[in-house]
Amino acid sequence: MKQALAVTKSEIQISRAFPCLIRLAHLYILNRDYNSCLESAAEAAQIFPENSVAFMLKGYAELKLGKLVDAEESLQYAIQLDPTMVSANYLIGVVHFQRKQYEVAESDMFYERDNNSRSDAVLYMLGRIASANKNGELAKKYFQKAIRLNPAAQQYW
Repeated sequence: MKQALAVTKSEIQISRAFPCLIRLAHLYILNRDYNSCLESAAEAAQIFPENSVAFMLKGYAELKLGKLVDAEESLQYAIQLDPTMVSANYLIGVVHFQRKQYEVAESDMFYERDNNSRSDAVLYMLGRIASANKNGELAKKYFQKAIRLNPAAQQYW
């Protein structure tokens, strides 16, 4: 009986730790502490390996740290767990863009645009992809559409 209670108590402690780790990862992102974010998200992913948010946060931190192969793996797993996760779908497109896989990145962004048509970030990335492919006219159109959707976002570009 004591053993069963001990296991139950540790399971409760673990399940309580998970949301704290996710919140910590978000706070580390706000503070641009991506190493700590990666640690928290990785620990959360170990506790609940079926949680897409933990893998998306882990992938985001890996992307920011330049660990593009690891980021791609984490984000693909997050998408496998939840194909509708907007953030992971967008971020994997960014990973493919940074790896200079422009055709794949463009496909990722078109998929994301179909699921999130009001995203200026997706249009901005499509503009960057068009620019990388030396298609200035198309890039200009995407940038203009992005600015029309969210004029304030221009200051971040």
